[in-house]
Amino acid sequence: MSVNDKLAAKQIEEGNLYKDARRGTVYCRLIYLTTQVAVLKTNQSSNRQAGDSHRFEDREQFNRMVQAGRLSPVEEDDIPADVKVPLMPVEQKAETIEFEEVDGVGSRTAEALNDAGISTDIDLQQTDDEEIIECYGMSERKLENIREYVND
Repeated sequence: MSVNDKLAAKQIEEGNLYKDARRGTVYCRLIYLTTQVAVLKTNQSSNRQAGDSHRFEDREQFNRMVQAGRLSPVEEDDIPADVKVPLMPVEQKAETIEFEEVDGVGSRTAEALNDAGISTDIDLQQTDDEEIIECYGMSERKLENIREYVND
């Protein structure tokens, strides 16, 4: 049995990764599944910009897309290193970060991070360093201070 045959036979379950055949660099992780709905976290937003977004599919439609090869199961090891893979939601209690208590972080930076939806340790953990530095104009040192504060 080939690798592709093994992947095609793989059971549909939460945590599986799929590649969207119509949009070559779009990967989806199945994060929630019931008899009626499938929720996928993707590595590309609906306007084709980089960044996580969610897709909601009718379960029967999702099954048809997998069977037809529109969404093909993939293993994480087979995804190019430069592609951000959607993560499973973390099953832990989120701790709010008091950014202004961090050395070098002022009210403007704290407000920008909160406005961007980065307000907890989990939000920070699931956001790429490069994205934070590029999008919010933060220095690497300031980001390092925030990560040290969160990890203490």
